[in-house]
Formats: sequence, C-alpha cells, structure tokens
Amino acid sequence: MLVCMVAMSNHMLGRINDGTDEIVNGRMPRIEATNSLIDEVNDIAIALRNMMLTSEQADRRKQHEEILASRKEVDRLLADWTEPCRIRAPASCWPR
Repeated sequence: MLVCMVAMSNHMLGRINDGTDEIVNGRMPRIEATNSLIDEVNDIAIALRNMMLTSEQADRRKQHEEILASRKEVDRLLADWTEPCRIRAPASCWPR
C-alpha cells in the first residue's frame, strides 16, 4: 500500500510540474506579449488624438514618428505571435 501511495504521489507531482511549466513557459510569455501589444495600440491612439488636437506641424511630425515607431513594434510582436517557438517555449521547440 505504501508503494502505491508513493507511485500516486509521484504521478501527481508530475502533473503539478507540467501545470506549472505550462503557466511559466506558455501562458506568461503570451500574457506579456498581449500586454505589450495593448500598450502599443494605446500609444498609437494617444498619438492620433494629439495629432488631431494640435495645429503645430512640428508636434504633428513628432506624433507621426511615434505612430510609426509603435506600428513597427506591433509588427514585431505580431511576427513573434505567429511563430509559437518565439513567444512560447514548448518542449518541441527546445534544442536537442
């Protein structure tokens, strides 16, 4: 009976380890990327609002540059998103 309990506890610890690994290596990187994407979209919205409210050309150019920089970052985040191994580190992506 003791051997059975040890085997069951080892199996359950393995399941807990797999769940923790999924959270750390799978979900957290995706959450961080999603939050970064939201931040960049918000930066674009703020810059567009500022462009509409100002009449100074220098400030409009500055806001336009901010929009272009944020778009570039969004493109990078989305490129990472389409390649699971770049945003997530599942066992199938680990070097052998």
